[in-house]
Amino acid sequence: MPGSRIQVFLSEEELSADDSLGQLELFFENLSTYEEIFPLTEEIILEQEALYEMRRSQLRTIDDASRKKRRHEVWEGPATHTTPEKAYDAHRTRFIREWGDGLSYLRNIARQAPLYRPAWLNESVPAEWQADQFLHAYYYNKVKDGAKHPYEDFYSKNKADPAKALEEGLQWWSRLPEPPSDEDHNCHERAPVIHELLSPENINNLTVEGFVEVCKSNHSTFDHVKRMKLEVLGIDESWVSLPERVEAFAEWLWARKNKSGQTITDLLVYVMDTGKPEDIVDRLFEAAYSEKRKFPHFGINQISEMTGWARPELCPPRNGRTSKGLRALGYDVKIH
Repeated sequence: MPGSRIQVFLSEEELSADDSLGQLELFFENLSTYEEIFPLTEEIILEQEALYEMRRSQLRTIDDASRKKRRHEVWEGPATHTTPEKAYDAHRTRFIREWGDGLSYLRNIARQAPLYRPAWLNESVPAEWQADQFLHAYYYNKVKDGAKHPYEDFYSKNKADPAKALEEGLQWWSRLPEPPSDEDHNCHERAPVIHELLSPENINNLTVEGFVEVCKSNHSTFDHVKRMKLEVLGIDESWVSLPERVEAFAEWLWARKNKSGQTITDLLVYVMDTGKPEDIVDRLFEAAYSEKRKFPHFGINQISEMTGWARPELCPPRNGRTSKGLRALGYDVKIH
């Protein structure tokens, strides 16, 4: 019927099945490059709610007044069309720049972290792991507030002086009498499993049982698997524990190959042990986003976190929580 609208809801799982999710993310990634796009802050939300109330009571007159009150002009969307190839190249350029900046911030924290190591953290823990677990503790204990994740509020407060926020955070970290959220377990038990199984000496002999242990020790893998549908993993039961789901996921992923015919081990070897160390960001992008190399349900956060635990000298671990911690400290990074 003329004027009618059809609403369709698609889950993340359904979008991921045919890579619609990747295309959707790429669309918004490209959209974010326009200078007219700006972060949605609490102040803007309150402003828009107030304007809506004004328009509802005196629509025509208030619309004119509201346009004068807007902080940003009404944007009609991009005026030009881009090809998928150009969009992909632009995505690659943005990713390499942003991820490279993020690695610089993480390496800076890693240089300082050993000077602020809490007494309960072993001295032998690599500096890159210490930096990651400082961010882990900072995010879950200083930023996260119950169901709220106000890292953007922290960013607004700290972006003028991230170095000061970092110093204050490290001082807090150094005085902790005990690990607030399993940071000792993560550094002393989980990370060493990945470090050992994906070491240069062992990665080419990785078994499915070993890959199961790697996935069980990887935070972002747990986080992704808990949102997957059980039928994708071949699980028929109505309730299965999360560790069992992760085991099923690892076995499911192990049996697959990407469009280049690579196994998941081949992909990890490509990222960690192929090419120059300084080109790690390029390889991370290829592994996560290239049509030839990417695997379903194995994105940038999982790959980068595994790489950081396995090869801390190559790059510190980075996942979504790492990025939120960095942003809360005032660093201008993207949450992938």
